[in-house]
Amino acid sequence: MENANAKTILAPVLNAEDFDTSRRRLAEILSLDEPASVPVTARVLADPKFAHHLVSVRAFPQWRDKLLADDANALFASVQQGQDDIASSKPVAVAALAKKAALSLARWGASGFATVEPWLQKFREDACGKCDQNVPAPPSLAYRVGGMTGGKPAPMCNACGCLIARKVPLATETCPLPSPTDPTRTRWDEPISETSD
Repeated sequence: MENANAKTILAPVLNAEDFDTSRRRLAEILSLDEPASVPVTARVLADPKFAHHLVSVRAFPQWRDKLLADDANALFASVQQGQDDIASSKPVAVAALAKKAALSLARWGASGFATVEPWLQKFREDACGKCDQNVPAPPSLAYRVGGMTGGKPAPMCNACGCLIARKVPLATETCPLPSPTDPTRTRWDEPISETSD
């Protein structure tokens, strides 16, 4: 089964008006007796490869149940926090954020998961702290799926949508905005890069 077919089958889940509806619709597709768990639903929304595999084995309960019990699903359990805040969030926003995060993760993985030196991380944090694009992350599903926000909104960059604390340590990430004093450099005082986002 191709990913396009999985997307078609999962369209009612991806386009649901709220997260609880996504859970119920996923349960129908997978022939479950109760709504799909929060972590599994969040992972389906955020991880196209997992979604594809899950849809592919939906007619084989033993394989389906193995994926439903996958330990990696626990990474998505934090979406349970603040269910009231995300009740009306559109799951489609999760897909867009997940795609961007996946590209970032791929770049980071290709680098051997390289992080910057502590002094450079501090410099980046300070630059972001003074930036006019530093805003509180919204309490939406897209920011809760990866456990990105806790009790209070985390700072995020309004220009790229990334959470500052997640982005600044990664050696493969760059600031998306040019410096106001030097258009060839970013606000992190690094050369402008084609991968800036």
